[in-house]
Amino acid sequence: MVLLVSAQPLLAATTLCDVIRNFEMAAPAKSDNPHERRWVEFHWGFDHSPDTIWSWGCQHSAQQIAGQTCTWLKDNTNQEFAMILPQSIMACYGYHFPTHSFYDWAGMTGTITLRGHKGTRLLLDLNYRDLPNGEVAMRLAVETEDGVYVPDELPSIAPMPVK
Repeated sequence: MVLLVSAQPLLAATTLCDVIRNFEMAAPAKSDNPHERRWVEFHWGFDHSPDTIWSWGCQHSAQQIAGQTCTWLKDNTNQEFAMILPQSIMACYGYHFPTHSFYDWAGMTGTITLRGHKGTRLLLDLNYRDLPNGEVAMRLAVETEDGVYVPDELPSIAPMPVK
C-alpha cells in the first residue's frame, strides 16, 4: 500500500453560509454607528442601457463587513435565477426547499425574519414585484434583538441607481 501526502495545506472553500455567518456575527468596528443596521442589498436586471446585456449589483450599509459581503456576493451569486440567493441564505438557517423551487417565487414581496445566533435576527426583505422594468432585489439586514435602531424600520427597497 502506498500513501501519498501533499505538502500543501488544504484550503477550505468559502461557502455562502460561511460568508453570511461572518456577516451576521462580525464584531462591530469602533467606527460603526451602533444604531445603524448592518445590511446588504442585491439587485438583478436594473440597467437597461443598450450596451448592457444583464445587470446585477450590490449596495450596502457603512460597515466594512457589509462591503466585503457585497464584494463576495457580486462574484458568487447566480446572475440568472434571482431566487436562488434568498433561498440559499434561508437554507443556511435550516430551511429546505424542493428542487427548482426558485421558479415558484416569482412576484414575491415582503419580509422573512430568520432567527440568528447569540441574540441576532436577520431580516430578509424581498421585492420581486414592485420595482420598474423587471428589476428584482433582496436585502439582508442583521439586528440584535435588544438593539435600538434609527430609523425604526428600514425603508422599502428602491430601484438600484445606474452609474
